[in-house]
Amino acid sequence: MKQFQIQSDGSLKLVLTDIPTPKETELLIKVSSIGINRADILQREGLYPAPNGDNVPGLEIAGIVEGTNRKVCALLESGGYSEYVCAKKGQVISLEEDFDLIQAAALPEALTTVWMALFDCGKIKANKNILIHGGSSGIGSFAIQAAATLGCKVFTSTSNESKFDFCRKLGADFCFNYTTNNFSALIKENGGTDIIVDILGGKYLQENIKSLNKYGKLISLAVMDGSEAKINMGAVLMKNLNIIGTTLRSKPENIKETYIQNVKDVLMPLVYLKKITPIIDDIYKFEEVEIAHNKIRSRTHKGKIILKF
Repeated sequence: MKQFQIQSDGSLKLVLTDIPTPKETELLIKVSSIGINRADILQREGLYPAPNGDNVPGLEIAGIVEGTNRKVCALLESGGYSEYVCAKKGQVISLEEDFDLIQAAALPEALTTVWMALFDCGKIKANKNILIHGGSSGIGSFAIQAAATLGCKVFTSTSNESKFDFCRKLGADFCFNYTTNNFSALIKENGGTDIIVDILGGKYLQENIKSLNKYGKLISLAVMDGSEAKINMGAVLMKNLNIIGTTLRSKPENIKETYIQNVKDVLMPLVYLKKITPIIDDIYKFEEVEIAHNKIRSRTHKGKIILKF
């Protein structure tokens, strides 16, 4: 089978290797499509290694269970850039027969991360105020839709005003460019926020703290602006804030399986009802992975980028 492997210099090499043999706890899946995540690029750069030490990127795929006609998508620890993968049974989502496998590849990592951030860590409730940074990203686009279905007031940020209309169509009420705005003033003028899903970190952390209401929660998923920041701990104490750092990839298997079950029970029905829709920015052939990764690096995409066989 074909597979992309990360080399010591961070490049990707297309190799031919054996089809893996699944364990009793796994399913062998013939991959039709692969969801690309920024984590794949970070893994190439040596900044986000796979917990199992694997040198094959790829956290989410969609395809057919080998020997059946069963359509599935699956969350992976790594290894998705392959023609075949072995996925843990508890991290596989069965799909309706007519569900598109391109769209399905956009679901596992993003939906599970949204569940982790908004529902598990954030304890989101109806009609709360939510700030989602990076609203035009794959995770951001799902998070906006999930919060909007609960009747929440949704604030979102992007690095480019051209993405505002895209975010508003998904359900965002307020959009701002985080690179130019003192965004805490806008948010406080409109009721403050109860939960922040943050991918920025760095110099934006203090603005996040200013934006939060009493007892608010800041859920940090990434630190694209840097891992160090100066903050006013007095405000954190006086407002009884919670600052939570979390990543999906490093979670133990049983936690991931619990998240996946909640995705199946709560979020997938909303996907089938089209209240939450996978947004596909572009689709590339498997061999065009470098073009796809450059699109991610450019930060011009809206939604997910998919590789297909």
